[in-house]
Amino acid sequence: MSKLTLSELLALNVLGETKVISAPEQVPHKEIEWVSVIESPVEDFVRRDELVLTTGIGASNREALKQFIEEVYVAGAAALGIALGPHVQEIPEDIIAMAENWQFPILIIPWGVRFADISRRFYSELALRTASLEYSEGVIRPALLRLSQGASWDSVVEILARGLRVEMAFFDALSGLWNGSKSFREWCEKHNDELKPFLVIPPDLTHSPYHAKRVIVDGSEIELLFVVSDERWLGTLIVRADDRTYDSILESYQGLIIHLLAVMCLDKELLIVGDVLRQEDFVWKLAQGEYRTWDELLAHAAGFEFDVIQYHACAVGRLDNWERLYCYNQSVFHEMTRQTWERDVVQKVQYIVAKSAEGREYRTISTYHRGDWIVYLFSPKRISASAVVDMLQGVQKALSFHVSNSALSWGVATGGSGVQGFHGSYQNARTALELGIRREGVGSCYEYEQISNNQMLSRFAVDASVRNVVQATLGGLVEYDRQHESDLVRTLWVYLQNRTNVAVTARALHLHRQSLLYRLSKIEFLTGRSLADFEDLFLLEFCLRLMNIEFHPGSVSQ
Repeated sequence: MSKLTLSELLALNVLGETKVISAPEQVPHKEIEWVSVIESPVEDFVRRDELVLTTGIGASNREALKQFIEEVYVAGAAALGIALGPHVQEIPEDIIAMAENWQFPILIIPWGVRFADISRRFYSELALRTASLEYSEGVIRPALLRLSQGASWDSVVEILARGLRVEMAFFDALSGLWNGSKSFREWCEKHNDELKPFLVIPPDLTHSPYHAKRVIVDGSEIELLFVVSDERWLGTLIVRADDRTYDSILESYQGLIIHLLAVMCLDKELLIVGDVLRQEDFVWKLAQGEYRTWDELLAHAAGFEFDVIQYHACAVGRLDNWERLYCYNQSVFHEMTRQTWERDVVQKVQYIVAKSAEGREYRTISTYHRGDWIVYLFSPKRISASAVVDMLQGVQKALSFHVSNSALSWGVATGGSGVQGFHGSYQNARTALELGIRREGVGSCYEYEQISNNQMLSRFAVDASVRNVVQATLGGLVEYDRQHESDLVRTLWVYLQNRTNVAVTARALHLHRQSLLYRLSKIEFLTGRSLADFEDLFLLEFCLRLMNIEFHPGSVSQ
């Protein structure tokens, strides 16, 4: 593989006012094969000839910083780039002298320079130098150029597909999402369950070449190309075309396409991981309500590249039983230490959440603190809690590719107004999580509004006189459903949820209008209540909610 020298990377003009503070004479000779973002501890995450980027979190005191730099040097890294900011504000002279003695370059990077921009520019330049001009001029190079400009994955995959005259979609292993042109992406999503057994590479095979294969899905012959880098499965490319095109792809483009997709995955991973590392302290302070004015908040939010004065929602997540999960999964993770494995899972969840939110046009900031993930989602449009819940349910499915038998629980709350609205939404989301787990167990998403309403209604449910009213009002309806295996209770609930609109309710229940009207008349007869009377409608809904909480949690609304 080709390499760039450190001086060539500095010349790409993506590092801003970066300064070399030790061993500057080594800059023209240090060859870089890879760029990574590493925080303390180093362990075995650094490879030889790697440019390591760090914010210094975990190495904020002199001794910790000295040990961190020494570990990076011993691991064989080409150079170390440190972003001066809240974690490392300056490099002590004796540490600079130590690096100078080792002839090890240390770069001081301005806090405003994003690590992802550095890695994207590096990978794109490296790939452009590596790609064969004979085969890539009209296919690979346009995609690489779009990638270097920060284009979406959908557009990059679509450019490849258009250049090769095939249909393509890429399954991102970390997020569990499909990327590509809309029509073929939707086809893959529709047949996700059929494709899933073919997508994943067994962990024990990621260290060896894994060739493409063809399978039949829904009558279509498709080709699967597996993207693996550094013994990690990053994703799988699905190609659908005629047989003649398959042969030309495998012969001329397969290696270049896999290389490009690996660059695309690692670029996105570094983008998200780098942003997460910069966000952690800010997010925790936001959740704790430490920012008292908008001016103070905006000053600390600078550099996140989107406006925090938008609609927002907060989600608080928790993974159940780390010890059991580690014991069950450690063979899959190549006997990682418990600490390393946990850190890997924490980053995976934050990556999956960010990538899933991006697909719904939300921007996110997040942190992991004291066993909980704290995520804020932002949008110029109002965010509904149900939309966030739907997204987070997809996160659980994506995590299952990496952590077997995981039970990830979430509490969700929409944001209030004012600076303190961020603290309020965090408190509400955490309350929803705690009460949801206590009431219904782990592994689900809980909305604060629904949980708080249920909590209030639960106080009525223990009152004997109220229970008698519920029985008198709905008992006949429940008994009729039991004896006739009918669905009148759910029909009434959907009717009330749709504001007594007959047409909308009929569509929701997939019923003919006359069939619904017959059911409604039957409900009036069995309950003795009029669906045209406001007070009767209130009583019916009140009793339904109490019955749902006391006897069948969650059943009526499903």
